[in-house]
Amino acid sequence: ALLLPRRQHPVRRNAFAYNATISACEKAAQWVQSALLLERMQRAVVQPDLISYNTAMSAHAKASSWDGVVALRRTMRQAGLV
Repeated sequence: ALLLPRRQHPVRRNAFAYNATISACEKAAQWVQSALLLERMQRAVVQPDLISYNTAMSAHAKASSWDGVVALRRTMRQAGLV
């Protein structure tokens, strides 16, 4: 599983680790997983950054999930990232 609970996996949870995982999801056309990872980032108190959102938007775009792209762009604007 992607980014297992800390007790099962020693990976340090930071924006870099999440962004790398979101990027892997994008390359594998797993847009749903990329969206779930963005949510998980926020629950883990790791602030998504431009890379997080842009990579997730790319995953959505590759799947023609345009509503997802628009929603992520809106979230970015609300977070003050654009």
